[in-house]
Amino acid sequence: MTATRLVARSDDSQLAYAHGGRLGLLDPALRELATIERPGPPRWLGFVGAQLALLDGDELIALDLPSLAEGARVALPPGLGALAVVGDRVALGGAGLTVVVARLLGRKIDLSDFTMTVAAQHVLPLPDHELLVVSAARTDVVDAVSKRVSARLHLPLPPTPREAGTTNGLRYVWTFTHGRPELFVVRLSDGRPFQQLLDAPVRAVHASVGGAWVVADTDAGPRRVHTQTLAAHAVDADLRQAACVTGGAEPALYWLDAALRLQRTPLTGQAVAPADGVARVGGVRMEVEPMGTIGGPRRESLAHAAAPRPTTAALAPLAPTAAPAPAAPAPAATSTSATPRPAAGPAALDWRVHLAEWARAVTTGKDLATPPLDPPLADLARRAELGPDGARALALLYGAWVAGEPRLALAVAARTVAWDELAGAGTLPRAALTEVVDGRVRVRAVVARFLDGAAVERVRVHGQRPRPDVAAGRQLAPVSPDLPVMASALALAERMGAAAIVDEVRARGAAELAVALDEAWLRGLPVIAIPGQGLDAETLAAVPLRPDHALVIAWPDDAAPVALEELPRLAP
Repeated sequence: MTATRLVARSDDSQLAYAHGGRLGLLDPALRELATIERPGPPRWLGFVGAQLALLDGDELIALDLPSLAEGARVALPPGLGALAVVGDRVALGGAGLTVVVARLLGRKIDLSDFTMTVAAQHVLPLPDHELLVVSAARTDVVDAVSKRVSARLHLPLPPTPREAGTTNGLRYVWTFTHGRPELFVVRLSDGRPFQQLLDAPVRAVHASVGGAWVVADTDAGPRRVHTQTLAAHAVDADLRQAACVTGGAEPALYWLDAALRLQRTPLTGQAVAPADGVARVGGVRMEVEPMGTIGGPRRESLAHAAAPRPTTAALAPLAPTAAPAPAAPAPAATSTSATPRPAAGPAALDWRVHLAEWARAVTTGKDLATPPLDPPLADLARRAELGPDGARALALLYGAWVAGEPRLALAVAARTVAWDELAGAGTLPRAALTEVVDGRVRVRAVVARFLDGAAVERVRVHGQRPRPDVAAGRQLAPVSPDLPVMASALALAERMGAAAIVDEVRARGAAELAVALDEAWLRGLPVIAIPGQGLDAETLAAVPLRPDHALVIAWPDDAAPVALEELPRLAP
C-alpha cells in the first residue's frame, strides 16, 4: 500500500504531504507552493524550524522552504525514528537508551545526544526547547540544548500501551490507551488530569502545536475535543488516508479523501456541549463530560454540571474582614514661586503638559517649588505614602516622561530632589514606582501609563467597584473543576464587586505578573489569578504583593499544591 503522510507547520502557515515518492508543499488555502519527486516514500515527514525534514532509510534530510530543494543531509545510527520536534531540533530514538538530537541549520545538520537510565515510553515536545521524557520509572523535563534534566514531574497517565502527545501551546498532554474510549488531557501547569468519555475506542489523535482542539479518530468516526472545556462533537471526515490539525485563529482538520483529494474541515464553532450533555453533530449521540477527572467515568447527564454559574446574588458573601486602614495623606507640598496655571476652559492645556513644562524648567536649573498636584498624581502619592520630597520626585519624573525625556541622570535630578527619594531609601524608592538603571532614574512604564490615563494591558477588568471588605493579602479560592476556570474567575469578580483577572495569556512569568499586579493596584482593583504553565503555583506564591493589595488565586481543585497549601481560603 502506498504510504501517505500529511503534516502542518507549528505556526500553521504551511502544510506538506508525501504520497509515494511525491512530496508537496501547500498553504492553508490548499494552494500548491512546490512539488518534487523522490525515489520512494519517507519513513517520517515533519517541519523542523525553517525547513521540512524527512527520514529516508537511515538518513535525515533537510529541505529548504518553499523550494523543497535539498539543504543538508546526515547519516544516523541505524533504526532511529523521529520522537519530537522542538524549534529547529528533532529528537530521534530507537530501541536503546540514547536519544539523538539533530539541529537543522540550513546547509548543515548538527548531531548531539543524551542517554537515559530507563527506556522512554514517550518523548514529547515542550515550550522553550524542552522535552518531556516519560518512562515507567519517572517523567523528566530535559533541556534539548544542554541535554540536562531541568525538572521532574508526576503526571497521572493511563496504563500502557498508550499513545501521547502535547498540544495547546505544548502546555497540555493528550493520551489514551489502545482499545479504550477514554481520552485523557493532563494540564502541565499543575499536573491535573481530565477525562473525556467518547462513544467508541480511540485509534489515534491528531493535534496541532498551538491550538486547543484535537481530533480523536475513533471506531465510530472522528470527534473533535477541546482540551480546556473537553467539549466533544462528531466531525464529518474520513481519516483513513492521512490527516493533520492546525490551530491559530481558524483551527481546521485537513484530510485526504478516498480519491486522494485534500479536504479542509473547520474546527471552530460551538465549543461547549448542549445543556443536556448530548452532542448532536452528524446524528451521533454522545455523552460529554466537560471537565471530568481520571477514574470512573460519570455517566449521568451533565445538566447540573454544565449549569450556568450562580449569579452574584446567589453566591455566599465574602467572609467579613476589616477594611484596611486608609493611608495617611501625604503632607501638602509648599509653594513659593510656582507659576499660576491658566483657568480651566475649553482651550486649557492638560495638567500633564504644565507638569512637563515645570519639569523641563527644573531640570535646566530653575528653582521652582512643586506645583499643586492634580488628582491622579496626588491620589497616587497618598496611596504610596510619599513624603513631600517623594511627591516632588514623582512629579518631576512623570513630567520628564511627558516631556519625552523619561530617563534623568541622577546628578541632574539630585539638584532639585533629595537623593534618598531618587536612589536611596526614601519613600519613593520604597514604593517601587521608579527604577534606576546605569545612573539614570525614571518612573516605571506601568506607573506612567496609568498616569497617562491609558487602558490596562496585562489584566482583564470585570465589574464596577470592588467591595471594601475584600481582605488584602494572598488567598486561595478553590473553584469547580467542572467549569472553565475563566468562568469561575468572572463569578469571583462579581462577588468581589470588581477585580482584575490575569492569566498566562496576558502575563506569562514572574516579571509580567508583577506588572499585571501593579496595573491592578494602581487602579484600586484586587487581582484574580488563573494558574497556567506560565503562571504556576510557585510563581503565584512568590511574586511580590503590596501590603494593601489582594491576590486571589482561582485553583480548580480542593487539593492545593504545596506552594499554595498554607494560604488562607476564600469563603465559598
